[in-house]
This record gives sequence, C-alpha cells and structure tokens, in this order.
Amino acid sequence: MKIESIPTRAAAICSLRIRATMFVLVAASVFAGLAGTAAQSPARQEPDKIRFSVRLTPVDPPRLGIWQVAVTVHADKGWHVYSPGADEFLIPVDPKIVFPDGVSEFAPWKFPDSTGGSGHLTDGQTFSCSVLTGDPGLFRKTRIKLQFQACSESVCLPPKTVELDLANATIDSEVGEKTSGQEDQAGALDVLHRPVNNRAIYRAVLELAKETLAAPGHPDIDELDRQLKNANAAAKVPLPETVLPDEDAVYQAMVRSSLIVADIYDCGKCDQQHVATAGGVVISDDGLALTNFHVIEKDNPGTFGLVAITSQGTSHPVLEILSASRADDVALIRLGGDLSALHPAPLADRAPGPMTPLFVLSHPHREYFVLTEGRVSRYVADLRSTHRNTVWMETTADYGAGSSGSAVFNERGQVIGLVATVSPLIRRRETVDEHAGEDAAENSGIKKDRGDLLEMLLHRCVPLTAIQNRFRAAPETDRR
Repeated sequence: MKIESIPTRAAAICSLRIRATMFVLVAASVFAGLAGTAAQSPARQEPDKIRFSVRLTPVDPPRLGIWQVAVTVHADKGWHVYSPGADEFLIPVDPKIVFPDGVSEFAPWKFPDSTGGSGHLTDGQTFSCSVLTGDPGLFRKTRIKLQFQACSESVCLPPKTVELDLANATIDSEVGEKTSGQEDQAGALDVLHRPVNNRAIYRAVLELAKETLAAPGHPDIDELDRQLKNANAAAKVPLPETVLPDEDAVYQAMVRSSLIVADIYDCGKCDQQHVATAGGVVISDDGLALTNFHVIEKDNPGTFGLVAITSQGTSHPVLEILSASRADDVALIRLGGDLSALHPAPLADRAPGPMTPLFVLSHPHREYFVLTEGRVSRYVADLRSTHRNTVWMETTADYGAGSSGSAVFNERGQVIGLVATVSPLIRRRETVDEHAGEDAAENSGIKKDRGDLLEMLLHRCVPLTAIQNRFRAAPETDRR
C-alpha cells in the first residue's frame, strides 16, 4: 500500500477543487450564452394570444362620481378566455381591482353572454364593473389584477396573471352616448350597475310594456280575466327545482329574479297611456312567476294588458294564469317572450318561524327596487276577512303601495312569501271642548272629534304554504 504524504494529498485535493470550479464556471457561461441567444432570437418568443385594454366612462349623471370600468378582450384568431361559471374545471377570467384610498367598488363585474353558450369570451367582447370616486385623478393609482387562461380548440396555455394600469386606460371625458329603443330602456333598469333613476325606470317600463302588448301572440286582458275566474284549482305543474345563489351574490340574485308587473291603462281623461306598477318574482326558467291575485285582477275598464319586466330590461307578456286564490291573494302565472334571460329564485322548502330574518325587494310608490329588512313577526288568521281560512305571515319589514306581489326572501335568497297588504291600527281621539259654553261645569261632557291617530301598521304577506298550495305536488306541511 502506498502512503501519500500529507502535503501531496492536500495539493491534489486543491487541484481537484480548482478543476471542478472551472468546470462549473464554464458550464454556467455556456448556459448563459445559450439563454442569451434564445432571448435575443425573435423566432423563439411566443407572442401573447390574449391581450386586454381598459376604458373608463362616467355614468350619467356625472356628478354622482360613478365610473364604468370596461375591459375589452383582444384575442388572436381561434383563441379565447373563459367567463366565470363556464365550467368548474376551467380557469375563468378573474379581475380584481386594487383600490387606492378614495376609490371604491360601486357595482360588481358584469360579463356578457358567452359565445353560443360555450363560456368563451372572444375578441372584442367586454366585461365591466362600476367604481365610485370624487377624484378621477386617483385612477392613476388604480390597477386591475387579472388572472386568465388562454385557450384554443386544441390546447390551453398555463394560467397567467397580468396587471392593467388604469393610468394607461382610455378615459371618456363625456358621458357615454345615449342609445335608443330597447337598449336604452334596458340600461335604465340595470340597477345592479348604475344608480336607480325612478323616472327613467318608469318611462322604460311604460315603453317596453307598450311595445310588448303591441306585438301579437298574447292574450288580451279580457281573456286573462276569464282565466283568473277559473283558476281556483292547483296548477298541473310540479314545484320547480332551482339552485341556491352563491352566498356572496344573494342580493344580485334577488334583483335579477324580481319583476315589475306593469298594468297599461287609459285614464279616460287624456290621450296618453299610463302604467301602474306592482311586483312579482320569477321561480322557474320556463317562465313560471308569482304575484298577487289583486295585481292580476282586472279592476280598471281602461286596462290594456299585463306585462312583467326584469332588471335586465327584458319584457314578458303574461300568457297564462295557471292557478290563483282570492282568499290567499296569490296567483301563479306563466310568462312569454324570450325566457333565456330569466333568473329564477328558489322557493324555500319549509315555512319560516317567528324571528326569522327576511328581506323585501319591492317598488313602493314608483320607488323601484327598494330593499327593506325585518323578521317574521307571527302567523295570524284574518278574522275580519270574508275568507275566514286566510292566514297571513306578518313581518316587520316596511313596504307600501306598489309593493304588492313582490317576493319576501330569507337570508339564503329563497322565496318565503309575497307582499300582500297592510292593516292599519287606528285610534279615534276625542277631547273635552273647553269653548262650548260659558259654564264649564255645564259643558264638561261635550266631546270634540280630533281626528284619527294611526298607531301602527301590520305588514301582512302571503305565506309560503299558500304558494305551495298552488302546485300539484304541494308538500304536506302544516299551514301556519
């Protein structure tokens, strides 16, 4: 065995380390060169298949400080991204605005109908939200973080996140151009993305309803009145099955399912047509809806017809009254027109008990889409009514004239009742008339009417069980 001296062995080890270090440096240099060559070679760069641009437009009226933020997709031919909800296995467009102080979200992102129902967002399509700010200069500090996945018919690229700087956005200094016809009317009703303008909504409802009734293919008001008189039995349709809205989208779902039921009439005093509005709610995607019996009942000889209008600006004639009850003040109707845009609300499967939180979304006194909240107060038999079997669900939520037929929702967005009526509690006030004569003792018993005092309003609603009884497969639950 050969034994090396220590100095000789140390020198060998040192030499080995130097050679290894030189090898690493050379290899690193080679790889860096290759990488540099690749980076400098245009042929190896893969251009973006999907790009985005941003436009900012003030919402009318501009003094409110509300701006629409619109993002437009720019896609190479054959490429697309996916809209939210397209498929649970696909990665959709997911925009998030990073707000500086002084800018806040006013309305959530709204996506267009995808191409052919495929979930694809293709070249030129736009999605938008609304923001609130008193200083448009703050947009220089605002950006959008946007996650997406570019796909073709044969391949999907890895997910990607880009930042869109609103400092580079196209800014419209004037309010966007007004459109005409149904497009403008639909815009007035889009209360999820712009402030409620009651006057504009009234005009839009009137024009949409007139256009709908002028078209053929729907029954006149006399035919609907005949149907109403013969609609006492339960409808030959089962209870619809609908899906609960996402927990963070309950309000949006309530708005989209709520209807403005429009009664077009001639007052007989002028040459104009007018509209009386009430409420209703869509409960199935094939056009089933609920409202009150007294909303459908013809009580004005000048009435032309009934139309239901959504917050998306779609207008639907009342085609058929499937089932109705005067005693319970409920009517199950079927709507016509294009049903693809309907967003039905789910019916609850059991009646709520006292103290259950609830919401009412209604249109009192032409104040449209008013949200109030309260609780179930009690279930009470209406002994003053000619229909002694009528039971109401009383609530503490406010509403007024024009709210009739509007849905009462629970916290999950399920329909638990319909607005029906108010019952005022009134006390007559009387007092001694001190000026009835000179002799106070002689006139001390004389009373003077000081008018009525409204002490309280009881808000009475159609209960869930009365709604369920309109269907063939009504569940066997106790009526409260």
